[in-house]
Amino acid sequence: MVVAPQSITSYSNTERHERTITLADGSRIFLDVGAEVSVALASDRRALQLKRGRAYFEVAHDASRPFSVEAGGTRTVALGTRFEVALERTGVRVTLAQGSVVVTPTEPRRVDVASAERGAERWREVLEPGEQLAIDAGGRARDQLDAERAIAWTQGRLEFDGTPLREALDAFNRYAGVRISLGSERLGIVPIGGSFVAGGDSASFVKALSLALPLHAVRAGTDEIVL
Repeated sequence: MVVAPQSITSYSNTERHERTITLADGSRIFLDVGAEVSVALASDRRALQLKRGRAYFEVAHDASRPFSVEAGGTRTVALGTRFEVALERTGVRVTLAQGSVVVTPTEPRRVDVASAERGAERWREVLEPGEQLAIDAGGRARDQLDAERAIAWTQGRLEFDGTPLREALDAFNRYAGVRISLGSERLGIVPIGGSFVAGGDSASFVKALSLALPLHAVRAGTDEIVL
């Protein structure tokens, strides 16, 4: 029997807001700014690869066609669920909002004798709603979190709760036309909270920060504000 080659479609987001893609099976992909994903739909599987950035997946249930996302040496498999996969500089982060997913490495790691004695073989993690799995060179870590807050970017919102200012600015600048930078590294570790519009006015964001923090904002040209 001759099997027709599987077609692969790539999607990327070059805008300053999230991009929503609806696949032929009814599943939806929310691509964050700068993200890229390839999609291959076949009769027996739905295989995706996250190449850059982060994406949120609302999977249409189809027990005969598992839905998998590969990213940074990991594979996340689901049937019908909602989850996020983020490809970061240090590794991969998987966040589950609804349903269940299984995360495994894409290839078994080569195990030497000493590692085998310690049981360092191929791993498998099953996540429950509200759990996040981080995988990096140092291993794996699972945390509980407010998943809806974590995926608020898919609805055009940025939710911060005790978030270090440096991390919050990284998130805000992803969508901003005017970049906000730190002129003092000490400010970077200060925790902030609040709900903000992704892609909102940078000056308004700085004004909100100034109401809670002892900082001074300086305009550096037309496309940057320094704190």
